[in-house]
Amino acid sequence: MPEIFMIEPSSIRILYIDDDPFVCDLFKGSVEAHGHIVDVAYNGEDGRAMHATDPYDLLAIDYELPDLNGLEIARRLLLEDQFLPIIMVTGKGSEQIAAEALKLGLSDYIIKDNPQGFADLLPSVIDRALDRTALVKENIAVRTALREGRDH
Repeated sequence: MPEIFMIEPSSIRILYIDDDPFVCDLFKGSVEAHGHIVDVAYNGEDGRAMHATDPYDLLAIDYELPDLNGLEIARRLLLEDQFLPIIMVTGKGSEQIAAEALKLGLSDYIIKDNPQGFADLLPSVIDRALDRTALVKENIAVRTALREGRDH
């Protein structure tokens, strides 16, 4: 029987990387109200170091940071773990940024143009990204098990 990769909601650890303390508080409050654990980093390098020390289940990264572009952080992290769910967050809607984020393999893209709308969307966007990642990992496990069964 293949291993199931679903994560219990109370154990989901999320890292949000954004240099705006107000938005960080908004993110943290909205997501923690849905039972997830949220840590915050105010720049890309701190976020990468925090994830390297104790990996998170999901990352949400602001596009514009003081030290690194959010897409560059995501690119580096996905080189280390191609299945890491990452959500790009930006204050400016841009089809170019959205297309690049999805092309890189990010799970989703969300615009923080309206604080309340942004906060209301977060839990469903996060749950969808986590579910999609769990299904991909489960699919790989099933395919591996089937392949190994044929080889024996």
